[in-house]
Amino acid sequence: MSLPKMYRALQLAQPGSIDQFQLAQRALRLPKSNEVLVKVAGCAIAYRDVLDRKGAFKFIQRPTVLGHEFSGTVVAAGSDVRSLKEGNKVVSVHWDQDAAWPSPLKAAGAVDSMFGLTCDGGYAEYVVARAGAFATAPESISLVDASCLVSTFGTVWHACVTKAGLKKGDTIAVTGVSGGVGSAMALVAKALGCTVIGVTSSADKVEAIRATTKCDDVVVAINGKYKLSTPVDQVLEAVGGPTFTSSLRALKPGGALVLIGNVENSVCDLPLGYCILNSIRIIGSDSIPINEFNNEFVPFFDRNGLKPWVQEYVSLEGIPHAHQALEGKNARGRIIADLSLLK
Repeated sequence: MSLPKMYRALQLAQPGSIDQFQLAQRALRLPKSNEVLVKVAGCAIAYRDVLDRKGAFKFIQRPTVLGHEFSGTVVAAGSDVRSLKEGNKVVSVHWDQDAAWPSPLKAAGAVDSMFGLTCDGGYAEYVVARAGAFATAPESISLVDASCLVSTFGTVWHACVTKAGLKKGDTIAVTGVSGGVGSAMALVAKALGCTVIGVTSSADKVEAIRATTKCDDVVVAINGKYKLSTPVDQVLEAVGGPTFTSSLRALKPGGALVLIGNVENSVCDLPLGYCILNSIRIIGSDSIPINEFNNEFVPFFDRNGLKPWVQEYVSLEGIPHAHQALEGKNARGRIIADLSLLK
């Protein structure tokens, strides 16, 4: 395959406002022996990207290209790569899982491969990265839409189903249900046969949430506080600090509070006595192992005809607009950069 010498990327000069984004021409680098070169099809913009842009993680490289949720086609593979080959359709899995699992902070090889933080991510036409940072894209949806599957659907599957044991007949509350992760959890839980109660901070979003996620009920949290009429088996906590206490109190004895998000990077008070007396399980979870994604989640996703809730597709140049929408709480579902929309 003939490859260009240069490619375009939306580069972040340094952490800060969206004014720090700059469209740049970069020299295309061929992959090293353990790397692949991916032509990006789509890149989902997440609230974590907003946190990354603002400098929430102090080890972010400067300059950098954000975007830890992307999909594309392998156009070149290093000599030692056996898991992938040219032409494979892939989705990113946050970091090189061959180097470390479950935490990227425990091995140098994994730390160096964290998309958007320690290596360049998907706000670009091309990404070169370690082969262990990619899973196979499902064929049931477009490659562009597949960009968001690992970080949203895969994450909640691993957290609530694999680790916390969510099953048919359970009741689950989902905070941040209008967002990418929350809406994915609602869709997965409904497909499993669960009762789903969505929690949102905006009454204006309730109708869209009901129509898109099929939640059995939607509750509006006021300043992070909400109360359910009956306790639940699990709460997927995608918001973190603002709703943490209400989520803890919403659980049945023996219930699980599953933590996968923290939008304010905050610290919470934990009532230890309450957790002990009610046998509360608190489970933190990040991404999903590649084998579990490929062999367990994707068949479930395909079998149930699931699709992500996508609000809007933008070009590479439109990514700053997506950051504004996320920061202003105006996003519903996902906003995805479609690289075919490049001007």
